[in-house]
Amino acid sequence: MYVIGQNICLWQEIFNRSKVLVAKEVMITINDVTATLLHSNSLHSLSLVRVLGNDAEGKVYEKCWETYAVNAPQYPTGFWSTRSDGERGRKYWIPKEAVRAHRALKLLNKGTGVKLVHVDLGGEVILPKGDIGYCPTHDEYHHAWMTCYSCLAS
Repeated sequence: MYVIGQNICLWQEIFNRSKVLVAKEVMITINDVTATLLHSNSLHSLSLVRVLGNDAEGKVYEKCWETYAVNAPQYPTGFWSTRSDGERGRKYWIPKEAVRAHRALKLLNKGTGVKLVHVDLGGEVILPKGDIGYCPTHDEYHHAWMTCYSCLAS
């Protein structure tokens, strides 16, 4: 899971016909991870997990999710809380972790036969950054503290 000090790359994606523009790329550093027990009984417990991170300018980014101890998801959603500082005429955006955006696009390409890629504002192909790992077997990026998604599925 997330720990203090980890660097996470977040993207604002804008889909186009032949590419996916990364209109905004933000590197954040995790500075707080808390889990609050919301409910507990003999069968289940419900907790709220909250992760906070800051970018280089000190802006705060937040991610929250609920988890059941019995069947807690090992990998919560890749989306972070909605922001109002988007780029390219899109004020509101939902930051998405770059490793998850990259994998989602790879799966979309595989399922549709389309060959979309993430590009930066200059039109150059862009890849995830931060504390990440790479699986050459599946040509896939993942957070450094995780195993490759495809390796887990096999």
